[in-house]
Amino acid sequence: MSTQYPDDPRSTLLARLRDREEQAEFLLNARRLMRRTNRLAAAGLDVAGTLEGVGLLTLPYPGVWTIVDVYEGGRARRATVSHPIPAMQGLVSRLANEWPPARDSRLGVNIFRTGESELFSHVTDDALRGLRCSPDHLALLRELKIGSVLTVAMQGDDGIIGSLTFVGPQGGHEFDNRDRLLAEDIAAGAAIAIMGARVADGRARDRAAAAINSAERISFMSSLSRGVRTPLHNIFGYAQLLEAGVRGPLSDVQRDDIGRIRENERHLLNLVDAVITFARWDDDGPTALEDVVVRDALERADRDIVAAASMKGVTYDRDHAGVPAHLAVRAEFQRVTEILAQLLENAVKFSRAGGAVDVRAMAVGDCVWIRISDTGIGINDEDIELIFHPLVRGRDTYAREQDGVGIGLAIGRRLARSMGGELSVVSSRGKGSTFTISLPRGRQRLRRPVIRETAPP
Repeated sequence: MSTQYPDDPRSTLLARLRDREEQAEFLLNARRLMRRTNRLAAAGLDVAGTLEGVGLLTLPYPGVWTIVDVYEGGRARRATVSHPIPAMQGLVSRLANEWPPARDSRLGVNIFRTGESELFSHVTDDALRGLRCSPDHLALLRELKIGSVLTVAMQGDDGIIGSLTFVGPQGGHEFDNRDRLLAEDIAAGAAIAIMGARVADGRARDRAAAAINSAERISFMSSLSRGVRTPLHNIFGYAQLLEAGVRGPLSDVQRDDIGRIRENERHLLNLVDAVITFARWDDDGPTALEDVVVRDALERADRDIVAAASMKGVTYDRDHAGVPAHLAVRAEFQRVTEILAQLLENAVKFSRAGGAVDVRAMAVGDCVWIRISDTGIGINDEDIELIFHPLVRGRDTYAREQDGVGIGLAIGRRLARSMGGELSVVSSRGKGSTFTISLPRGRQRLRRPVIRETAPP
């Protein structure tokens, strides 16, 4: 847009100075407006809050107000209308509520089809009458004293997601191409903010749905547990009565049969408990991470293992000489303890008398490796990956004779991964296994005081 200056040199100079001052003020206001737009994109609001914030973006002239329309499911929807003058907000709200964009088909809706900005520098009363709107609508538009209109598209990744319409008052600034370029920049930033909010809302809905599904799953499993436990306890009770001779004396064969009944009852109860435990450990991360000293977690995990190892004749160093005193991982204390307890229990369980269980830990870069080794039966090569699947056990005869339902390692790997770590194994058939927990390294700190019970001789 070219500017005509007067012939008088003094007047020409003054006019040029005024133009430069106006240009500098425009650029300053434009910069402030773009910063507001960028902050909106980074604010992390939901979709409703973001649209409300977009409605407060306006071109830097007195009396300009903003209409935000969004395009969803093939239809336009008026999201917000915001006027800087509080007394006029009631009128623009009527426009939003009573005449949505689907009924304003000749005022800004074409942009959803073309994507091209629409600029009306000077809106006359004849132009308003040409909209072919109802008498009430026309009366409202006249009462709003519209002088200039500029509509620009908000472009998303898959097309137009909405539009921004800036409306200037009669007698005020008339929008031009410079304003159009600024408005298109604002619309681009607003589109980024809206798309980001939609993604965030979608993730929030997914998390909520996952939480509901998890709660429903746990509730179902708990109900199933109660339903199964009652008849199992009845079976166990009747087996005890028979074993006690209440129904008459038993032969040795009958006692053996009752022993098998009780053994299978215990196995079923363990299976129910394990399934409930597995259902509770979902794939989400732990609620809170902290710096966990490895020795603290070990001393909590091996409370029952020390006695079991001693009774079975398996050597186990309860002082953990192979673990640095202040070595820490960034994890959740309860989950680390759960993994260690399961691995230690397995190491003792699958070791024969005279075997040994060894625990060592070391820092490797940004990680900490905790290794639990045993001299037990080992694992067949074809079973290495199978053991990390729930309810799957190794095919070794000795392994199948041990208590358990084959779900602890599946839980352990899931817990390790939930904290950004991993659980792996190296094993040699007949020579033992080494399980390695890899977790992010934490900051070293003083250990928490632990009161330990004296292990039985």
